[in-house]
Amino acid sequence: MTTSRTLRDRLVDRLVAERAVTSAEVEAVLREVPRELFLPGVPLELVYADDVVVTKRDEDGRALSSASAPGLVADMLRMTRARPGQRILEIGTATGVNACYLSRLVGPEGRVYTVEIDPDFAEGAGRGLAAAGADNVVTVLGDGEYGVPEAAPFDAVEVTAQAGDIAAAWLDQLNPASGRLVVPLTLRGLSRTFAFRPEGDHWVADEQLPSGFVPIRGEGARAQRGIALLGGDEAAELRVDDDQPADAQALRAAFAAPAHQEWTGVTLPAHDRSLLHLDFWLAASLERYGRFVNVGPSVGAGPGPLGWTLPFGTSATWDRDTVAYVTLRQNGLTDFELGVWAHGPRRAAMAADLAAQVRHWDRRRRGGPEPVVRAYRAGTPDHRLAPGRVVDRPHTRMVIG
Repeated sequence: MTTSRTLRDRLVDRLVAERAVTSAEVEAVLREVPRELFLPGVPLELVYADDVVVTKRDEDGRALSSASAPGLVADMLRMTRARPGQRILEIGTATGVNACYLSRLVGPEGRVYTVEIDPDFAEGAGRGLAAAGADNVVTVLGDGEYGVPEAAPFDAVEVTAQAGDIAAAWLDQLNPASGRLVVPLTLRGLSRTFAFRPEGDHWVADEQLPSGFVPIRGEGARAQRGIALLGGDEAAELRVDDDQPADAQALRAAFAAPAHQEWTGVTLPAHDRSLLHLDFWLAASLERYGRFVNVGPSVGAGPGPLGWTLPFGTSATWDRDTVAYVTLRQNGLTDFELGVWAHGPRRAAMAADLAAQVRHWDRRRRGGPEPVVRAYRAGTPDHRLAPGRVVDRPHTRMVIG
């Protein structure tokens, strides 16, 4: 029989070989902590796969909580820069395994405060933490929106659920000189985990990575708007956030006519990550930006009436009655060409404009640094913001520079 220790080492060996784990401290805690203590009843082969383990779903089948893929967990632990003796605040205890990793990183002189809104999860995590001997972890039942003010300040805050904003309490409770905030944010429809550090009167993200988490619950919950554009076998929707205006009825009507297609001549090798860079660059550049998601059964099967898009969506823009989105087609055996398809009265002009943006990115921006994201307190006047696309949220003014 394959033991937990063997499977754990095999998983970590693979993550190290793939450069998903680059920190010796994080590698050590991944090898040390028995994940099965936090996932009772889950087969060991799944416990030690580099994949998400969903632990609770709602009545519609949507995930309410999960244990994140170990590779992503490792990356976020590295981003927190947790060190012996530090105090860490975790928002979203879930299974408790991440709090246990943090407890090992801060050591017996450190403390981890982890906040969980669901009493069932808090109780289950408490059992796992006790079994693992993580007696430097304090589990708090409550809404993570408010943190744990009586235990502040913290050297780092790590959020393990998809947030729509940065809660004021997280910023208030960070060490003002050196505290780090690691948080998965949905920003203009894009899901990224950012690591923020203080810089003067605001915070700047010095690291980011693509990710996706179960949405945060409680007072901080912020729903993304999904506009159904087409039903039936080729179901598709436009996903919009940041209160951007979008006339659902007019945009649905646009799909009554075939798309105008414009191919850009810009190619990407298979598995190339440049598309993620393009998405973020377009999110900063376009006045209106969202995600076009083909949710029908033909996703990934090849071009159809809506073109070929990826399962997690592609960049899109729109006006009152016209919508355009990035699509792909195969170019040779391994490459893909980027194109733009548009529907509505101004489809040719909008397709040409978006295609021009893609070509500009290819000539001038491709391979360059990611756009820089800065977070300012809500109410900060415009003249004190860095240049860039401003995204206003209840607690913050985000600037994509």
